[in-house]
Amino acid sequence: MTKRNRPLITLTLILILTSSLVAQNGSHSTTTEDQVKRSYIEALSQVEEKYSGTIDYTELNKSGIDGMLHTLDPHSNYMDPKEYADFREKQQSEYSGIGATITNRAGQTYILTPFPKAPAEKAGLRYGDHVIKIDENVSYGWSMAQVSGKMLGPRGTKVQVTVQRPGVKDPMVFDITRGSVALPAISVSTPRITSLEPLWVW
Repeated sequence: MTKRNRPLITLTLILILTSSLVAQNGSHSTTTEDQVKRSYIEALSQVEEKYSGTIDYTELNKSGIDGMLHTLDPHSNYMDPKEYADFREKQQSEYSGIGATITNRAGQTYILTPFPKAPAEKAGLRYGDHVIKIDENVSYGWSMAQVSGKMLGPRGTKVQVTVQRPGVKDPMVFDITRGSVALPAISVSTPRITSLEPLWVW
């Protein structure tokens, strides 16, 4: 979607969804599931009619689901079937990474638990380390899936993780060699709508 088209479409969708819901109910608090579905379909129809570029329906649908989840819980993340299958594989087997659980708070990634004897622990990462860069990529605003994707890689390859540690003035840089990490027997569930902190493994 080009920058030229995005503001117009965004404004159009806001007006469509708002007028549609108000017309149907007179109040957002009484909006029903069927009315939300109709508004979603109407918004998609307007995109198809007014957007001049190629529409990626998969990305559009995923972004819509992400938006709904973040409205309910900013820490929730949507995974498509491939991402979910990859996540389950990491849960149930060994993988090549650094060996730690992470969480996302307000678009920023933090280390929760380095696994015992895993590369992350050996390198010196700790609970509460704020991940600010992965290699040369600033990670602010990334989803946990994006962070995980950058951290995983072939066994024996290196990844550079830059963190801001509480109480330490300057950022700390760790050069970590990815290893085959056996996942410990911990409760790591798919991110979902919950008040509990979601976890991600890498």
